[in-house]
Amino acid sequence: MPEEQATERMERRLSAILAADIAGYSALMGADEARTVRDLKGHQGVVLPMVGEFAGRIIDTAGDGILAEFASVINAVKCALAIQTTMAQRNAAIEPQRRMQFRVGINIGDVVYDDVRIYGDGINVAARLEGIAEARGICISSKVYDEISGRIDLHCEDLGEQQLKNIARPVRAYQVRLDGTSPIAVAAPALPEKPSIAVLPFQNMSGDAEQEYFADGITARAIYHRAIAMDPTFPMPHAGLALAGIMDYLNNWAADPAAALDDAEKCARRALELGPQEPVSHLALGNVLLWRRDHDGALSEFRRALALDRSYAQGYSATGMVLMYAGRPAEALEPIAMAMRLDPHYATIVLHFLAQAHFALGSYETAARYLLDRIARNPSTDASRMLLASCYGHLGRAEDARITWAGLLKVNPDFSLEQRARVLPYKDPADFQRIAEGLAKAGLP
Repeated sequence: MPEEQATERMERRLSAILAADIAGYSALMGADEARTVRDLKGHQGVVLPMVGEFAGRIIDTAGDGILAEFASVINAVKCALAIQTTMAQRNAAIEPQRRMQFRVGINIGDVVYDDVRIYGDGINVAARLEGIAEARGICISSKVYDEISGRIDLHCEDLGEQQLKNIARPVRAYQVRLDGTSPIAVAAPALPEKPSIAVLPFQNMSGDAEQEYFADGITARAIYHRAIAMDPTFPMPHAGLALAGIMDYLNNWAADPAAALDDAEKCARRALELGPQEPVSHLALGNVLLWRRDHDGALSEFRRALALDRSYAQGYSATGMVLMYAGRPAEALEPIAMAMRLDPHYATIVLHFLAQAHFALGSYETAARYLLDRIARNPSTDASRMLLASCYGHLGRAEDARITWAGLLKVNPDFSLEQRARVLPYKDPADFQRIAEGLAKAGLP
């Protein structure tokens, strides 16, 4: 076989494909373009993470559309049901003429894929089924129907053979009747019997030279020391000092960064000694282990934190973070999405984690959208600007990349790509190299 043909060979797999768009979107844009775009972004911020919650992978989000891939057809259908249930709840508070109503098509098919996208008739059929779905409805192929029958409590209407546009063979389709379906909902976590404390300092793990981690009344290292002096047995301030040491190491603020990380580990282990049943103690040690590149050890600590408190949003976001750095970005999406669901006021760094996962999956447009959102909410971020510039480089938008990089240097003139390559705990150095490659495509830095 010629070398060129061997290079271009693509892999195949069987996947469940979900395609969705908003019925009447063009009319909404014509009536009020600015509000339509704003409303769409708001809905996407809720709906897109749900794909990860059901172990799916977003392939594309062009315009008002969503294209997602699932290894499990059951998960694909449950995700569609959850999306429609959620949208019905969101639309209830919106005037009827401005409501955005998704229509969804689902198919099972053989797809071919490369590092960035998937292709095949299976995708085309899903898109065409979406086109014949009712607003707020779900249309599935007979292949999907056969797979889920008896496994999900659904009422489906047989639409018979459909001659779909640009599809050679007729496709038998079914319309899911949502009024006869048991709703699919993500159960709300039980509230703890005693008040809980949100430890916001553990949210900033991106590498940003910013003060986001000093929050919720904890404004300086001195307060941690004062808290320890008042009660040496209280684990929380020891955990806070551990994070402060990580920040010194990460941002090169300490005269001896390695010593700062050593001190952070001592504080984290002291917190664990004092409070082994406190999730924050395990979260502190997990963060230290991550930056020592002990990914398995960090993941173990984060999971212990969640075992102690299943509603611990920061435990989920930390789990997603370590999975992403460990080279498992597809698995990272679900815990990050759960963190966002548990804490609607999540710290902006969670958007960065989400963007990192999509970037690692090659979904540069999706990653860029989350990064732009994060930058808008937190203009002082340098890490998100670094990743956004790389996204633009991969997308062939060199000028946008250069503008973004100029903004990075404005917020942090001392930024060093080499220093970030050295400290960011990617298990596979090639994952950081992808960031550098995107920048290089735009002639940066």
